[in-house]
Amino acid sequence: MMKSMLTVAAASLVMFTAGSAFAQSIGDGEKTFAVNASKSAIKFVSEAPAEKIQGTANGKISGSVTLNLSNLAESKGTISFPVGSMETGNKLRDRHMKGKDWLNAKANPNITFTLESIADGVADGAGAKGIAVGKINVNGVEAPAKAEIELKYLADKGLFKVEIKALEVKLANHKVEGKQGVVGSKVGETIKITSGIKTDRKSTRLNSSHH
Repeated sequence: MMKSMLTVAAASLVMFTAGSAFAQSIGDGEKTFAVNASKSAIKFVSEAPAEKIQGTANGKISGSVTLNLSNLAESKGTISFPVGSMETGNKLRDRHMKGKDWLNAKANPNITFTLESIADGVADGAGAKGIAVGKINVNGVEAPAKAEIELKYLADKGLFKVEIKALEVKLANHKVEGKQGVVGSKVGETIKITSGIKTDRKSTRLNSSHH
């Protein structure tokens, strides 16, 4: 159930590489891209000896990312989604997942990833790859987070697609303990997340000043 918490981090990583055909396609300088919730999706997986659980958190992802194509280290952003949007295909399990012993949706309704920097950015044709570095807040507890990111500019559709290749979140880092004996047996100690985040031209704007 706790696997869901990792979803936020995944959604939050939108990154680009400077000095490439990709960067040239959207121009130089600092730009802000808003998440298009209707076109974005998140998946999470918990693997434990007794059970493998897969789930989604779609439709209510929000936030934006500001990219500095001249200096990716200065890129920043925030992505968030409500714990209530997470589903595993089992209503009883979902209820438990959102309860006070797990993600505690009532006290901590949102999962949020804050992007602080982009490291090791490499141009790859009409896209870029790199490492998103930041923090993720789950269950009201913030912890460092990073993940591999691949970004593609789909010129014919006028949108950007961001895929999270590997995001691992340790439940213990967020004080998610669950019922005694469940974590490590039925729920993985570490949750893996993948995501596809999209923005379109209507949700993209050029900043008039540097922040």
